[in-house]
Amino acid sequence: MEIKKNIFLESEKVWTSRQNKDGGWAITGLEKLRSRSTVQMTAAALASMYACRDAASFSSGRYAYEKNIDDGWKFMDSNLTEEELTSHVYTEFSVQQAGMASGDKFIGGLDWYAIIADKLAQPRTSFADYDSTQWGHIVTPAYELIILSRGRLPLTFNKLDYGAGTGWDFHPRDIARFTEYMDTNFERPMRWQIVSLKDNIRTLLDSPIMMISGEDAMNINEAQWKMLVDYSLSGGTLLFVPVKKGVKFLESVKKSSERIGGDEFQGPGEHLHFVAQGNAHSYGTVVDREYAHDDSLQIFKCLCGSLNRPFDVPRRVRRGNETRLEL
Repeated sequence: MEIKKNIFLESEKVWTSRQNKDGGWAITGLEKLRSRSTVQMTAAALASMYACRDAASFSSGRYAYEKNIDDGWKFMDSNLTEEELTSHVYTEFSVQQAGMASGDKFIGGLDWYAIIADKLAQPRTSFADYDSTQWGHIVTPAYELIILSRGRLPLTFNKLDYGAGTGWDFHPRDIARFTEYMDTNFERPMRWQIVSLKDNIRTLLDSPIMMISGEDAMNINEAQWKMLVDYSLSGGTLLFVPVKKGVKFLESVKKSSERIGGDEFQGPGEHLHFVAQGNAHSYGTVVDREYAHDDSLQIFKCLCGSLNRPFDVPRRVRRGNETRLEL
């Protein structure tokens, strides 16, 4: 059943009007009854804001309520602790909803899913402890099963955060939109995540493809480039995507091109099948072979250097009485 857009627009207004000055949300949102902000309610509010954003917006760009979301994340980063995270199953559920919607693998420095899963995986000898909880032995384990099952969803993309002001997140919902498009067309739930070069290589290898976008030069150090090389040599594919014209970004990637998939990894040209979206005529511009390397079995890196738009992703299009994602 399709929900009308104005319902999401009204929901946005309600959520933003009930946000506290510290950036969080309280259980009692009404002005006269408003209490202190909680991690549980702030996570639920953020998840709802992302749902409204994706349902009501037709683009992958900046959001009218971006500051409200940013303030909410500041509250989460400052107040989420391991003890708070595992204090209640609805807190766990809400944090997972917010983390999956935003792509944040880490919140407040915590690998929230690993912590929750470790707690839920502990053996239970009876349901007696469930009966002592607020929701009993039916609702509580139902939430726990939802949390664990969603943690098994395959990852489509990593999106690399390599510093503020670099243009890495010029289109905040590009990968989120693309993942939703894949959900629909493959009829299989999928997810995505944001990673950084502060993470370890095992975290980067959660997903087989990493998108790196930017406008200015990629000013990353030798150790960080080595991590990208290790990711590639371990089976990952790097997809470099410029935003705007991205001249400095393109030049910096080309200059460092030999670090990833050099001559020892470059196979015959006929083995390269990767296609980048962005051709004004048909969404089918082949990536420049000079900057795409493979070994006939695996693509190591691709540089999209001829895009008319920064990164063409599925957009919501109105067709008759239906709203759907289209390329």
